[in-house]
Amino acid sequence: MIRLKSEEMQIMGTKPKVSGYTLSMWIRPRHGFRPTLGALALVCSCHLGVADAALPGHASTGTDSLTLRVEIDGFRNDQGRAALGVFNTKAGFLKVAARVDGKLLQIHGGRTTAEFRGLGPGTYAVAILHDENTNNKLDYNLIGLPSEGYGFTNNAYSLFGPPNFEDAAMVLRSDQLARIHMRYFP
Repeated sequence: MIRLKSEEMQIMGTKPKVSGYTLSMWIRPRHGFRPTLGALALVCSCHLGVADAALPGHASTGTDSLTLRVEIDGFRNDQGRAALGVFNTKAGFLKVAARVDGKLLQIHGGRTTAEFRGLGPGTYAVAILHDENTNNKLDYNLIGLPSEGYGFTNNAYSLFGPPNFEDAAMVLRSDQLARIHMRYFP
C-alpha cells in the first residue's frame, strides 16, 4: 500500500484518517497521478451503532419519505462485512463529509440487502466495499489493484479508479430498488 504524508492528502482534499479508514482517493507515485479505489473504503466507513441514524450531510425534513432498497450479490465469500455509502451530489461523491447515509452489513450466501429510509426525491449514488478481513481498509495486491470487492449503483465501472457520479447516479422519485453486482480483480 502506498501512503501519503498528511500534508499531501490535505492538498488533495482528503483526510488521513476517518472512522478507521486510512486511504486516499488519489496517490501520487513518481510517474504522476494514479486513481485508486481507496476513497471507496474511506467513504463507506460507518459505525455499527449508527446504521439507521441520519449522518452529517443529510438534513431530515418532513418531506423526506422515500426508501431506497439496495440488493447486492456476487460476494465471493461471506467473510468480513459490506460497507455502503449513499451520496447525492457530484461534488460530494465519495467524500465522507458529503455522505447522506451509510451502513455496515453482514453477508449471507454471497448476498446482502440494505434499506435507506427517509430520503427526499433526488439523485443518489451508492458505493459499496467488501471488507473481507475487517481491517477497515481497502487492501491491494502486489501490483496495486484492489484485492477486495467493490461496487456502485447502475453497476458503474471505470478502468482507472472509481466511476464518476453521473455513471453511478439514479433518480429517486418513489420507493425504489437498486441491484449491485460486486466486482473483484482476478
